[in-house]
Amino acid sequence: MTMMTQLSLLIFLLLILLPVFQAIRVRKPPSIFRQSNKEIIFREDDPEIMLYCEASGNPTPRYEWVKNGKRLHLGGDYERVGNYGSVSLKRPRYDKEGFYQCKAINKYGIAISSIFYVIKARNVAFPYKQQVLQMATTISESFTLFCNPPYGSVPNPSYVWALALKVRDNVYSYQPVTSDGGRRTIDGQGNLHFAFVKKEDGTTGQHLYKCGVHNSLFHSNNYGRPTTLSVKSGENIGMNHAPDKMWTSMNGLKPEVKAVSILRGQSITLQCIFSGKPVPNVTWEKVNGPLPPGHTYSQDDHQHQKITLHNLNYEDSGDYICTGHNSVGRSRQTIKLQVDASPYWVSEPPKDQFLVEGKSAVFSCRSLGKPEPKVSFFVNGIKESDLKPDQRRYIYGDSITFSKLNSSDLQVVQCNVSNRHGYLFADAFLNVIKKTVITLAPEPVYLDKVLRTVKFVCDGFTDPSTEKMIHWFMDNKPITNSTEMISISEDGRVLKIDTKKAQQYVGREYMCVLDNGHNNTDSAKAFLHYSGEPPPVSAAVTKEKGNVWWAGAVVGFIVVLLSISLVLYIIYKRGTGTYPVNRLERKAGHNPIKELAGHLFRAYSRQDLEPIRGRRSSIIEAGSASTLFDGSGVDSDDSLGGYSDINAERFQEDGSFVGKYVTKKKKFDSYDNPEKQTELRVDLMPNGNGVPNKHNYENIENYHMNSVL
Repeated sequence: MTMMTQLSLLIFLLLILLPVFQAIRVRKPPSIFRQSNKEIIFREDDPEIMLYCEASGNPTPRYEWVKNGKRLHLGGDYERVGNYGSVSLKRPRYDKEGFYQCKAINKYGIAISSIFYVIKARNVAFPYKQQVLQMATTISESFTLFCNPPYGSVPNPSYVWALALKVRDNVYSYQPVTSDGGRRTIDGQGNLHFAFVKKEDGTTGQHLYKCGVHNSLFHSNNYGRPTTLSVKSGENIGMNHAPDKMWTSMNGLKPEVKAVSILRGQSITLQCIFSGKPVPNVTWEKVNGPLPPGHTYSQDDHQHQKITLHNLNYEDSGDYICTGHNSVGRSRQTIKLQVDASPYWVSEPPKDQFLVEGKSAVFSCRSLGKPEPKVSFFVNGIKESDLKPDQRRYIYGDSITFSKLNSSDLQVVQCNVSNRHGYLFADAFLNVIKKTVITLAPEPVYLDKVLRTVKFVCDGFTDPSTEKMIHWFMDNKPITNSTEMISISEDGRVLKIDTKKAQQYVGREYMCVLDNGHNNTDSAKAFLHYSGEPPPVSAAVTKEKGNVWWAGAVVGFIVVLLSISLVLYIIYKRGTGTYPVNRLERKAGHNPIKELAGHLFRAYSRQDLEPIRGRRSSIIEAGSASTLFDGSGVDSDDSLGGYSDINAERFQEDGSFVGKYVTKKKKFDSYDNPEKQTELRVDLMPNGNGVPNKHNYENIENYHMNSVL
């Protein structure tokens, strides 16, 4: 196989494998598509806790975990699960509690998960072996038994009251205390209120009142201090009395807090408990407006002491008035409600972006909240304010912009929006892609009288990290279904029209649209018309100049590549073997020796040659000319020496050889006698030690011309 064949084969393989190389270079920063909830509560008897973190990206991301701000080294009780970054926490105990965060990393960016709060469930018990508390009251009076629950249960408990029957020391059986038509009510802090006391409310024998906290995760109740209640007769037995406030939702607030707070979108239950005999009924109203639509009351709460407001919004803030009333009188109480909001997205969180080089990317974290949330931006997990300043990156309000994008701008952007009620966290990558360009546009077709099958062909380039899709339109209407008369090839490149069966497709404009699925398209139009009829103005082939330039650049690159290969081949061929100048020149009808005698040559002086005595032109001034041959055919004292080693060779247009010479004390026998002349050979290769030959030649027959590559 010749060198030229090998080079041609190599170029062909490079052109074939170029798309493969591009596909290998598909780039995509990490993007987390699955992660755990922000709060994870576990029980001590759970075998494991799963923390999910799964991300896509190319190259495949690697994962790192952080616990309480420090790098978490996996192993032991922390075991990676599956092909992604999810981690199993084995044998969960108190030491597994904390704040966890996952990072997905590849060479193009870092994606960060939300923070996972892992906490152990707690069923906090009342103090053990508490002394019995003895309480007393009077019939018909209102009365309250206080719970004083322990602090720290996880999740937050609910409250129950029971009558406990002592079986033996510290062992009781429990009977729940009922509401008795609203006469007995438990408030939001666990206290038990009696609107008025009856004789049967008193405890006798082994019966005791106990407050209990119920943990929904453990499905159990913990009971507190036993209490006895002694009920005595009084002066007001049988007398009714007007409602009076016993407890409202405002009582559960700290002194400095002036309103009940709830978050937008959530539900809240407001409660008003009144004393009175008979048991007061309660009505609700909102100052300066109606009650929120969809409000409800508990089924067993016939007195409507509780009202539940659902899916609250800012306009539901305000003063709510509860009025307790019976046959004797009424009492009004006001509950102030303030609807705040943890941050929430105005439209949607920032999304992954595929943008063309030269464009600008804007990531907006538009959100609302009450109080107004603060927005912070991160790039690859580093706070934007800690990054090196870049004029192409700037923040305005709740948006961050990256301008004049280039291929090095692949990165992952995070934003954190927070206020005192909570936070939002979003993670989106920026992928900078090549422009979609049509390189093979459909050509217009003119039909003669003979109808035939017509094909329009369309193709082009899209970024290798995206999918190439080709769509066809006829008169700006999409061609979706392939039929016997008009069809689209499986890869979308070819639109085939059988005009013999469907002449209605003639005289139409057809458009090819190349799309990569990321709002990066290119299009080209062509028309199908009868010969001799001018096409419509809008039917001219349309293609952006930039697209034509791109196609030309690709073709130009291939031409340059082929030209370089050809030059390398020529140099290679010239660098091997010898070139028989004398024989080839005479075969072409020339006499090189005689022709040389008729030309003037400038003496080529070398510092390493001594002047030849008796030669009048052996020493010349710089820039002067000297004649080696006088043209008479008579021998002179001058002899033809060696050529120079600095690419001084030349051939004239008629094929004769012209070069630079230095003088030597050697003569030719005859200029005109070819038989006495040995062949002049020109060798392009340097001598054996890699140094070009200079002037150590005995005669012209042994002379070789050198070329430095």
